[in-house]
Amino acid sequence: NEDNNEAQLESFIATSTTLNLFPKAFALVGQPQVKLVWQSTNLRSESREYEVEIDSVRSFDSSYKISRTVSGRVLAETLINLPPADSTAYYWRTRFKAPQAGESNEWVTSSFSFVRDSEEGWGQIRPQQVIDNSFLNMIAPSGSLPFLFEEIKTQVSVTTFGSESPLPYTDASFKINGAEYNTATLGQPCRDHSFNLVAFDKTTAIPYAALPFNFQDPRTCGREPQVINSFLANEFYTGNDDDLVAFVNAMTESDSVVMFGIHNFSLSAMPAEAKAALTQLGISMADLNSHLPGEPLVIFGKKGAPAGSAKIVRSQLSPVTEQLISVSGTITGKETSGIMKSTLIGPAVSWKKIMRAAALVDAGDLFSVDVYGVTHSGVEVPAADAVTSEYDLSEISATDYPYLRLVYYTQDEINQTPAPWKHWLVLYEVPAEGLLVYQDADDFKELQEGEGWSAAFGFTNISEKSFTGSLPVSVDIINSQTQQRETQTIQIHAPLPGETTSFEVTSPTTGKSGNNTLNIAVNNKIVPEAYYENNFMSLVDYLRVKDDQTPPILNVWFDGRQLRNDDFVSATPVILIELQDENKFLFKTDTLGFTLLLGNNCNAPSCTFKRIAFSSPEVTWQPATATTPFRIEYRPVLEDGLYELSVQGADAKGNLAGSTPYRVSFRVESASSLQWKGVYPNPSQGRFAFQFVLTGELPTEFQLEIFSSQGVRLRHFGLSSLLQFHVGTNELVWNGTDASGGLLAPGVYYYNLQLGAPGHAIRERGKIVLIR
Repeated sequence: NEDNNEAQLESFIATSTTLNLFPKAFALVGQPQVKLVWQSTNLRSESREYEVEIDSVRSFDSSYKISRTVSGRVLAETLINLPPADSTAYYWRTRFKAPQAGESNEWVTSSFSFVRDSEEGWGQIRPQQVIDNSFLNMIAPSGSLPFLFEEIKTQVSVTTFGSESPLPYTDASFKINGAEYNTATLGQPCRDHSFNLVAFDKTTAIPYAALPFNFQDPRTCGREPQVINSFLANEFYTGNDDDLVAFVNAMTESDSVVMFGIHNFSLSAMPAEAKAALTQLGISMADLNSHLPGEPLVIFGKKGAPAGSAKIVRSQLSPVTEQLISVSGTITGKETSGIMKSTLIGPAVSWKKIMRAAALVDAGDLFSVDVYGVTHSGVEVPAADAVTSEYDLSEISATDYPYLRLVYYTQDEINQTPAPWKHWLVLYEVPAEGLLVYQDADDFKELQEGEGWSAAFGFTNISEKSFTGSLPVSVDIINSQTQQRETQTIQIHAPLPGETTSFEVTSPTTGKSGNNTLNIAVNNKIVPEAYYENNFMSLVDYLRVKDDQTPPILNVWFDGRQLRNDDFVSATPVILIELQDENKFLFKTDTLGFTLLLGNNCNAPSCTFKRIAFSSPEVTWQPATATTPFRIEYRPVLEDGLYELSVQGADAKGNLAGSTPYRVSFRVESASSLQWKGVYPNPSQGRFAFQFVLTGELPTEFQLEIFSSQGVRLRHFGLSSLLQFHVGTNELVWNGTDASGGLLAPGVYYYNLQLGAPGHAIRERGKIVLIR
């Protein structure tokens, strides 16, 4: 049946709670005035009200109890004057007065010991303090109860009857935990007129046959595995190690035994050797001699118990030989040894000594205290065995073993009671303690990808100790979407007591689109420190980077102009390519994502394209800066023909400048030519473009005059305009103004154009219409 193979546990995991700092758990305090210091585990907490209580009992219900409400931001403290009573354990606890959603409302409890003028260290001096320790086979003190070995209980019930009872002998019953062991159907029942014994292990309370006879031997009976030894009168003593005497001898000291007879048997008539053996089970000789033949009885005994201590159940009715008795009882198994392990002690700068005490009550008690060194990773290594009442720990390296653990071992094979524990103290040099604080004004950073940022933190020494060296800071930035992790390590100056070392954290935002969690850890168990839990801060989704998905703009100029398809260019053009990006923080600094192709022989059905390498001497490029875009300058030397240029570019994020590359076709013609294209548009509201096409050489003569309808020259363009001309389509623009820049009235105007190049000349006159 698999229906019972699943379990479910619901647990509340608080977003924050309190952390008791000083006195440290189980610290030794030498002066009666003590400062209680605690914090919120939320290192970015606002000012809060905390409840704090201190008492001399763990239940916090004595007449001494002090309760206060204290305000603090992350850290809070209060000063307490202790009573003068020396060697007293105190318990103190803290919690939020008004827990917010998700926060714990439970008390956080700590303990310390006031030992007048004591050195600093760790100690447990009262039984209530060891409850936080771990135990094996042993139970911690509770109230007035001392240490106890763990127990296992087995329920036994017996039904039997006297010699004059009409019941058949097979009706005798012996049950263990409700299961019948004297069965007739699944085994052989115990014989009539027999005296029967079942031994139980003192530790496990498991029944066993002290004399394991072969199956079907009448001296063992009941269900399998057969645990009942059964003896008739002539088998009480044989001298062959198979009798009642041998049974007692085979039992282990302190093991329990249950005995019962069926119908007619007699303890008083037993041989002296058998009687002597039974006295070892706690039965007195008087009880043996007072037994009437055929009287039913059940006996609960223990080997090695004093004579007369056995529990004997008899009938109170007469005649006793006709009576039936039913008895229920408990067999208790108890461990004979146990271990108590202390909580972790430390961390320490150096170890000094241990002082321990325990009291022996029973002669058979054994106990010892061992010391284990514990590494930062939790590996425990034996450091000292069976330490005496005072033991020097200075040879143990606090660098290798910043923590110690004490192990108390106790054993009592006879009475099965632990040796009473009294106290143990460890003296050591306590390290400094720091607290990570957030010093920035922003709750989070929202940035454009590529934009710079920084966050301010501080590390405050909240102790009276100095750190032994500088402190490492590890920074992890984890992208929530990609789980990509960036790790940094910096070193900061260790703050002196009461001081703060401030530091900044920054990182490029390139490749961090989306939400990023910032994890800061100071001194990850490198330099000794009282606590490491408050050195870590996780700022979830702190860095929020807007993804750059806007494509850049690609601009291409030929000799300073943007080309039209099939226009003419010179044989040595200067082709300037610029990538304009709206992201002012992410600069294009390489040619990744750029493709530059030049096609020739474009008179054919298709061009023959060639990739232009950026290492070519015809190509130079400049990275983008805060004031200039990314630029490529291409200076090819071309023969006459029809060409096509293809350019594709991507910004620093990889966004392409359009779904298709920029493409333009152009012609190169070395023969000189001059072609008039006219004026466009005409009529116009104020912009007239005089267009002509040049090939070969540039013009040496140029003049454009604008006249009114009355013949008055209003505007003149002369030789200085030649500097604007280039091979290909040229435009000279008149904007409808006179020589002084004043706007002309709407109407009809006339132009006179004279343009001359070697072997070519244009003389054009015409009319233009200005409208407003």
